Amino acid sequence: AGFPTWRGTGMDLGIRDMSSVHAAAAAGCTLPSDIIGHLLREDDLTAEPMPFSEGALLVPDTPGLGVTLDREALEKYRIS
Repeated sequence: AGFPTWRGTGMDLGIRDMSSVHAAAAAGCTLPSDIIGHLLREDDLTAEPMPFSEGALLVPDTPGLGVTLDREALEKYRIS
């Protein structure tokens, strides 16, 4: 207890990124963190973009993780 915490992501998809954002907010993350996956991938598989403001990712205040699966993208990338 009392240790500074940091959260970051790699090549995770949008849903995993948002779970990291919520975990960092709940844990009292005190060190600058990064969410870089959205810069590296073609699609997040989420219906809406991650909400940034002034260089910071905002924690959604909607139910759940605050993102919706993009069903069309899921179908596009599905492997039969």
